Amino acid sequence: MTVGGLFSTLSKQLLGNFLLSSGLPAVAFVLGFQALVAPHLPETWHLLEAPEALEAEWNTALAAVAVVIVATALTALNGPIIRLFEGYPLEGSWIGGKLAGRHRRRAREAEVWWLGVRSLLRGFDRLPKETREAAGIDEAAVDGPGGLGSLWHEVAQDLAALYPASDRALPTRLGNAIRAFEDYPKAEYGIYGVTTWPRLAAVLDEGYARQIADTKQPFDLMLNAAVVSAGLGFLTLVTGLAWPNEVGRCVTAWIGWGVPILLLLLLAWGFYVLAPPRAEAWGDTVKGAFDLHRWKLLEALGFTERPKTMEEEQKLWRQIGGHMLFGRMTTYAPLKYAGEDDSSEEEPRWIRALRYLVSGTAKTEGDGP
Repeated sequence: MTVGGLFSTLSKQLLGNFLLSSGLPAVAFVLGFQALVAPHLPETWHLLEAPEALEAEWNTALAAVAVVIVATALTALNGPIIRLFEGYPLEGSWIGGKLAGRHRRRAREAEVWWLGVRSLLRGFDRLPKETREAAGIDEAAVDGPGGLGSLWHEVAQDLAALYPASDRALPTRLGNAIRAFEDYPKAEYGIYGVTTWPRLAAVLDEGYARQIADTKQPFDLMLNAAVVSAGLGFLTLVTGLAWPNEVGRCVTAWIGWGVPILLLLLLAWGFYVLAPPRAEAWGDTVKGAFDLHRWKLLEALGFTERPKTMEEEQKLWRQIGGHMLFGRMTTYAPLKYAGEDDSSEEEPRWIRALRYLVSGTAKTEGDGP
């Protein structure tokens, strides 16, 4: 594929994701604003509700511009919106600590249950068949579909997909689901996932990059829809309280004002509840990117020789990540690229300085610290 063809393909992909994940919520926000918020504004503001002084074409153009502005804002604020729903603004607060503690306890309880059942299942496996039959142990209840072994596998999968290590729990369920796949490359390969991701994204195959974007799009749609629903509910509440005369004084008018607010807030909560499963699907593709493309990234970084064991790989990636994360402040020694001659490696400067101070001579003639 030519560069122009690749650019065209990526542009169509980005435009499609933009229209689906941000465009639809933006249209809903503009229509909802005109239907729920604008009628409660003072009469001097009613140009926002029904600009009768303008022609129909101009009304349509203004609505289209508003949709584009809202969709662009949702796209530009994608990162902060995700962090908001992850619970980072609450992380250092009292309520954030309580919520994170609850998730921490749930994760620990599940981990303890999983470890206990694992020991129990291993004990069953070591028992002779005659002993199990004599004890009245139902094989189907242990190893059959829906049995203890099946439940044990399900708990293990949920722990891996929905929770990081219990000491790294965040205040929200969504935050824990995202942190779980962020921590995956560190636990498996020693790779600092968040730090390394921009480098890895640059070497991904076009098809796999598209797959990641396609799985993230429904996740973004859920969060943007939650933001739009909550935003409309909040604006409807504020305008109704600020200008009650515009709402009306009869009971029917107040019910007509309050019920949409409640429905919008419930709708926002519903979209948020749907977000973690979408985050899990997105996380699976991100984890797969590290599984399948980390060797390509290693080669792009200048290391053409692969580690021979997983322990060597973890050590190498931790050193590379240390240099990426800390830069000149890292405590890791400089790494050697493939093909370098170990025999020609020069001693570190601090060793030569120490030798000079102790013996009064340098390593070689004329070589000072």
